[in-house]
Amino acid sequence: MKHPRAIHIFSAIVLCTINGYGEPSPARHELHPLSDPSPVMLDVKPADKTGTPSDGMFRITQVVNPATRCAKSRFVPSNGFWDCRTKLWILLDVVNHGQLPVLVRGGIRNTASSKSSESDGAIEVPPTERRILPILLVHQIPKQEEDRLAKQFGELRGLPGGHQNTQWQQVNTEALNVLNLEFFSEEEQIDCSVSGLRAVVDFKLPDPEDPFGRGISPVDRFGQERLHDWLSKIKTEADIQAVRRQEGAWMRQHPPLADRTTYGGWKSGPRLEKTGYFYSTKKDGKWWLVDPEGYLFWSLGITGVGSSGTKTRTPGLQQMLEGVPDGELSPKDFPSLNGNYWDPYQTNLLRKYGTEWKDLNIEVAHARLHAWGINTLGNWSDSDVCSARKTPYVTAIHYVRATLQNNPIKYGSDLPDVFHPQFKDKTFQRMREEIPETASDPWCIGYFIDNELGFPHAGSPATQSLAAPESCHSRQEFIRQLQERYGDLEKLNKAWNSEFGSWSGLKPAGSEKTTMAYREDIQRFSEQYLRTYYGTCRDAVKAAAPQKLYLGSRINHVGNTTALRVCAEYADIVSINLYKYTPDTFKIPEGWDKPILIGEFHFGTVTEQGVWGAGLATGMDLEHSASLFQSYVQAALRNPMIVGAHWFQMKDQPLTGRSDGENYRIGFLNVADIPYYEMISLSRKTAESMYNMRNKSPK
Repeated sequence: MKHPRAIHIFSAIVLCTINGYGEPSPARHELHPLSDPSPVMLDVKPADKTGTPSDGMFRITQVVNPATRCAKSRFVPSNGFWDCRTKLWILLDVVNHGQLPVLVRGGIRNTASSKSSESDGAIEVPPTERRILPILLVHQIPKQEEDRLAKQFGELRGLPGGHQNTQWQQVNTEALNVLNLEFFSEEEQIDCSVSGLRAVVDFKLPDPEDPFGRGISPVDRFGQERLHDWLSKIKTEADIQAVRRQEGAWMRQHPPLADRTTYGGWKSGPRLEKTGYFYSTKKDGKWWLVDPEGYLFWSLGITGVGSSGTKTRTPGLQQMLEGVPDGELSPKDFPSLNGNYWDPYQTNLLRKYGTEWKDLNIEVAHARLHAWGINTLGNWSDSDVCSARKTPYVTAIHYVRATLQNNPIKYGSDLPDVFHPQFKDKTFQRMREEIPETASDPWCIGYFIDNELGFPHAGSPATQSLAAPESCHSRQEFIRQLQERYGDLEKLNKAWNSEFGSWSGLKPAGSEKTTMAYREDIQRFSEQYLRTYYGTCRDAVKAAAPQKLYLGSRINHVGNTTALRVCAEYADIVSINLYKYTPDTFKIPEGWDKPILIGEFHFGTVTEQGVWGAGLATGMDLEHSASLFQSYVQAALRNPMIVGAHWFQMKDQPLTGRSDGENYRIGFLNVADIPYYEMISLSRKTAESMYNMRNKSPK
């Protein structure tokens, strides 16, 4: 996930009415999948022999693959397809007849559409119990509707009414024809029943003429959505102080976990060599981190801790701030207020703590993490929070350098031009800047360099180099090597089955069938590119901070085993961003023996506190998201390779979006700096048993 540093923008003019605050309603949000009293039942049959029908249920008993901890089943419509254009959710009842919990993931798609992806969801089902598996349908909509919504809402990811503008997740809901089920369990065989496949909750796009009403911003002066009420919604500044006192009482009842070292390591566990810095080790067949005092450490983290990253642009801001009651903040007091740009989260911190809000928020941030059982500040956390030296942290390294597109870039996924003569010097220079800041800080675990680089396939570095401008040094180096290998262009054309008229005209092959020689050349140069990149980064880290861990580049294309394998040759720990419902979906490359850190995961909602964006993996509500958090972390703890998992992110994104339009309800805190108690309670409960679970898990 990207973390733009630029001003956060909501580019469209969205209008809405004030619906009145009224009394909080205990009723479910109208988008909640269990709020629909009239579900549309879908006919279904098994596509394989794994489901045995009986009284409308399908009993699935199947051996679990020990390598993946997964069993699979597949269902299709009894006749034709499922037309779910008018519905937002798919639900399925699941009963677990086994003795251990089962995480059930469902994915629904239209296999006949080349542009259709897969909408998915998951639920953990305890032994002998029944649960409802929810799948949020991310609708593929007509081009004219896409254009219309883009004019109204810009790049906003989540829209009022539940539509998600994330095209890589969208499905053709007009003709869904496959439901794939995956059962993840520690048992040797799963035994589950499924039934009641149904579509629920009416799906409607925002009204093209009048999405909300006329003349008023979609958010109130506290940054909250206007049209819904909830129990903790802020109405006055006095409410902010009331919820502050409520959280204070919770914190007093939940002091930091007793069985922890200064750094959050396992005080009751075995003690290894004390080095004064973090390092990794393999003990009893499982990888661990070791804290500076020599105690075993497993990194349970949250990213984005601090007050930054919440700036947005809200239409009608000045109108919204008119008539602020006497005694409350006036518009001139709002942090970052500039035209229609503002930072509602920071403004609420100012309301909460006064002019000393920055320092107080840092102090509270660490106290919160310790009460929640969190022992690591994840990526994108503010430097002043990290430098307080109260919670271990990881640090991201970014810097301006040339890319394969020949554009200088500091943030983003563009691949660097690693054969540029200045690439090594710039990388080493950037790391030298950490010497006075973090290189000798025992609280610093180590460094990521870059984030989610754009190599979705094993051959991406080579194909992108060939597609780059002629001035790109990586392109020049690839062509030089091809000239050395083939001697003349005619031999290359014969080997590649191509018709290039000059070396300068070389381009990557299209979708047509490629030759073995072409694929080998692409793979060879891609591996050389990756070794040059990861080797340079590793050397730069060790030159500037030899005691710190090099954590790789936060690989999100985890199907690219070439990138994973090469990164593992150089990184101390391979970092991946894994937005799946369980880390058991990650297929560890054959022969792999390197620790893994999950740098990002989360489970958003569209049914809480009026926030529209569902995130990259979705729960039906906060209780469900918290349960998925616990299940995900526990699966990571059972994996002997994984040494930590970090939730993205500390606080919700602004309702009206950051610069790239992300507006996900994914935080442990809302825009008013109020914790989601469902999340923090299960976080603490998970952390309480974390080290014993890790220690007792099989190798």
